[in-house]
Amino acid sequence: MTVHVFAGPSIPGARVRELLPGARLHPPIGHGAVFGLDLAEGDVVAIVDGLFYLNAAVRHKEILAVADRGVRVVGGASMGALRAAELRGHGMHGVGRVYEMYRDGEIDGDDEVALAHATAEHGYRPMSLALVAVREVVREAVGEGRLAAGTGRSLVEELRRHHFPERTLFVLREIGRGLGIPEATLDSLVRALDGTEPDVKRRDAELVLREVLEPVPPEAPEYVKTHHVTRWEERFTTLGDVPRRQALGVLQLYWPEFPAFYGKVVRARLASLWRCGETALAEEFSRRTGITEVGDDLARHWLHPGETGDALLRLAVASFREAPGLPPLAAVESALPRGLLERAARIRAALPEPEEGDVRAWLAGLWGTEPDADVLQRAGFARGFADGGELDKIARALRGRGDGSSIVRELH
Repeated sequence: MTVHVFAGPSIPGARVRELLPGARLHPPIGHGAVFGLDLAEGDVVAIVDGLFYLNAAVRHKEILAVADRGVRVVGGASMGALRAAELRGHGMHGVGRVYEMYRDGEIDGDDEVALAHATAEHGYRPMSLALVAVREVVREAVGEGRLAAGTGRSLVEELRRHHFPERTLFVLREIGRGLGIPEATLDSLVRALDGTEPDVKRRDAELVLREVLEPVPPEAPEYVKTHHVTRWEERFTTLGDVPRRQALGVLQLYWPEFPAFYGKVVRARLASLWRCGETALAEEFSRRTGITEVGDDLARHWLHPGETGDALLRLAVASFREAPGLPPLAAVESALPRGLLERAARIRAALPEPEEGDVRAWLAGLWGTEPDADVLQRAGFARGFADGGELDKIARALRGRGDGSSIVRELH
């Protein structure tokens, strides 16, 4: 079992390693990070801290995707508590006071756990206060009779009106003075929040790490994989340091046999979906779409003029999508000859910075076609690109020096 921990300002990395010596420690979780992990059934992902605001936060579907693989996902303290409450009963287990506050409706804003902090090089040192930590300290002060309940509510509410990076000890003290809170009481609140003692987020983070050690089976989510998850997997899953999507893009651009291979895979996929033999695909496509012949408009949009064969069957292959905007590249990848994608990843890793210049002219030279946007898009359809925009984006990212002929020879 491998344990992956995503943590930052809520708990020092040294404390994580002390409690879980064999765990793999990662920075606060962001969009796509889970797809970069080498996960197996029985592994554990512990989410404490996460990115948001100026960075894309981890999506719920990403967590469901890994839970669906038999990975146990535990969360608490910060982003982990928020996502665990939102996914309660759907594959993620939550622990701790902050999780309970979200679960029970005491709090509902994502800014409750947000704070400004330093970079990894400076240990993610908090530079502002988490509102949820202030709530907990105020609750304790009210319970001990050091603060009136109404004054405590006003203190939290006034602080909440400030943008989360502005929720500092100085601002808290100024608000407290404005509410007439005695200096001695304010001093006690500040001491409880200045990092000298563990706050509620730190305590909950330790609960998350201890929960990881409990022999609890993963929760089976009610999960439907959407095309968004497929896109994220393509984008963030890597071969070495190279995104799988870029490795596949090398083959789409440079491998001479890719159009024929893509057509073969798509025909097999259609035959499986439509429950018919490949010789009957054109007829079945016509029956399902009502298209009996490929007119000029359809041909000009979908079919590359250099291709031959049954026009209806070529149209079926070129236009097939597993979901809107999603050609069947996962099926293509699984059918590739052994080691070919890894070879493409090594080629991608060795590519220099892309050259500036006319990408259309470069593609036309590489593929032996016209440098016309519509013609190139049609050639791209035959290679599994969703549209001309995706083709242009990948070509610009993976364009090597010269005309690309050396890479073509390497893959031939």
